[in-house]
Amino acid sequence: MNLDNELEKQKKKEAAEFTNMERTLAIKEKGYTENVLKAMVLDTTKDIYQRLKISEMKVVNIAGG
Repeated sequence: MNLDNELEKQKKKEAAEFTNMERTLAIKEKGYTENVLKAMVLDTTKDIYQRLKISEMKVVNIAGG
């Protein structure tokens, strides 16, 4: 009987976590527009270069334009 209660409790917990994950992903899908994603990429790139401690960096465009 106790094992059945534990299994039922675990199933309810997993169902609640799944529902929460679904809701979170739905919110992110609506909120993460192209501009937001580009800004996130720029912020991440900036953080990476700050951690690398590069004293001098030059940007070169090899694609032209």
